[in-house]
Amino acid sequence: MNKQKEEAFQQIMDYARKLKNQSLDLRSKLTSLVLYTEDVDDVSQEEKNCVLSICEIIAKKNNELIFTEEKLEEVIQQLTKGESVNSHNYSHFNH
Repeated sequence: MNKQKEEAFQQIMDYARKLKNQSLDLRSKLTSLVLYTEDVDDVSQEEKNCVLSICEIIAKKNNELIFTEEKLEEVIQQLTKGESVNSHNYSHFNH
């Protein structure tokens, strides 16, 4: 693999890791929101449940996003090593 292509894949990996870091940061902020909502005394349990149910949906989608970002990193690593990767293998994957 030539140096320019190697550098391009490194840059792609850097962007992919930044993306995953944002998702991990979202997970951390979501945890703070959930903990605060559970502990706050100024809202009713029903109101808390409403907020927490939406937080649960966000958490599930964020977990799926993080899983997908990890797959992205795996593919970039394979490409960096010069391995053959077929986009059809990753277009509809589920975990």
